[in-house]
Amino acid sequence: MSADLHLHRVLPAPPAAVWACWTDPAQLPHWFAPRPVTTIVHALDPRPGGAFQVEMIVDGQSHGSEPGCFLEVVPERRLVWTSALGPGFRPAATGDAPFVFTAIVEMAGHPDGGTDYRVTVLHRDADAAAAHEAMGFGTGWGIMTDQLGARAAALSPAGAPDLSATLSRRLRASPERVWQAWTDPDALPRWFGPEGWTCETEAIGIREGGEWRFTMRGHGMAFPNRHRWIALEPFRRIVFLMDGGEGSGPPMRVEVVLEPTPEGGTLLRQTLTFPDAASLEAARSHGFEARGAETLDKLARALGE
Repeated sequence: MSADLHLHRVLPAPPAAVWACWTDPAQLPHWFAPRPVTTIVHALDPRPGGAFQVEMIVDGQSHGSEPGCFLEVVPERRLVWTSALGPGFRPAATGDAPFVFTAIVEMAGHPDGGTDYRVTVLHRDADAAAAHEAMGFGTGWGIMTDQLGARAAALSPAGAPDLSATLSRRLRASPERVWQAWTDPDALPRWFGPEGWTCETEAIGIREGGEWRFTMRGHGMAFPNRHRWIALEPFRRIVFLMDGGEGSGPPMRVEVVLEPTPEGGTLLRQTLTFPDAASLEAARSHGFEARGAETLDKLARALGE
């Protein structure tokens, strides 16, 4: 027998909703253990080295309250955590327990909608994996995953309005060059924004968890802006939240995907997801798609096209 155990499902909700169920301490108790087990979240800090500590109450008895540690966090794509280490990557007190494991959770959009969801659980050896399987891994994690799918679907119910719009552009520049234009703190402010608008930077730190605070000026007007990066996958994918700063209301989510073309260029897809229907309608009334196309025109010119 292998030292690894596997689970695969297609969940009836998008990756963003599945990710929220994994990383929001208000959502985790709704699905993390087979009902009627009660889950108590003591720590949930989804960043490398961050703590992951849950306690499960089974027939009045407490189980699994020792803190684990997140090893890898790629928003809406991949989450890796282990019970072998505690917060800050320090060896856990339970490091020699028989069911110590590392869980790799992967999610991706499915062609039919929803999420292609895969879990790989790594054990010390085949005997430990067999013991975990005999303890009920297949049934227990299967029920948990069904509950996860139902909870995620409740966060994005069928029939809800589509609040996203996608802009595409083929560029002659390679994904590496396009990536640099998006992630160089000197280059980004020089081209970002529609025609006739400029960016006046207050502070910029392009990294996961970093932000760019700036004022967009043009046509006699000025608007405060803030970008907060939540995912940066080199040469492939950029995700950030865009709003007007503290107290400005729910942000818009922007995802930029870079795909290499056979000619050595890049197919850029930029998807904007608005927080609600009113925000989407307001953006449409201001011609956001035309303004977005102008922004990509400026990007192309910055790349020498």
